[in-house]
Amino acid sequence: MGSGVVHAHRNILAAISPYFQAMFYGSYKEKEEDEINLSASFNSVSALEDIIDFMYTGQAELNEKNFEAMIGGASLFLLLNELQLVDDTWPEFLLDNLDPRNCLFIWAMAEKFYWPQLEKLCRTLTRARFHDLFMNLDETLEISGSFLTVMLRDDDIRSNLSPDNFCDFLSRWIEHDHERLDKCTVLLDP
Repeated sequence: MGSGVVHAHRNILAAISPYFQAMFYGSYKEKEEDEINLSASFNSVSALEDIIDFMYTGQAELNEKNFEAMIGGASLFLLLNELQLVDDTWPEFLLDNLDPRNCLFIWAMAEKFYWPQLEKLCRTLTRARFHDLFMNLDETLEISGSFLTVMLRDDDIRSNLSPDNFCDFLSRWIEHDHERLDKCTVLLDP
């Protein structure tokens, strides 16, 4: 995240976020610490500042630069429903910013919040750019086993997937996180 510090009141964070409530009032070591390091969860200070500002003000401005960090931060801090209530234009914003590099991320959001039109467009883009997405982009290595299962149950996606390409992708996906080896039996079921 860099060498920035974001100041916030733990009582306000805990009142708004179940994540912080557990951290500060549960049996975690952060309960006793004056500073909490969130650098592993945010790639920039401004991303963390945006989500903290939202927690203080209840207002969020999504733009091309911050939407993935805002959604990721809201997800981490268990605030996705709150963020969606504040800005009900998410589906339109995500649709306007849909491209091959973020379509899997947006597909997951569309599925989570039941935005069927956006989900359908993400599926269509994934089908059309399947090889590029799965064989060339490192972002696909981040997808969860459950989301990968959803995608592989799509007949059109599966029909565009040669056994060699599937094995290559699956081995890279497992290598990215060795704990995934246990999930492979689910992925291999027809």
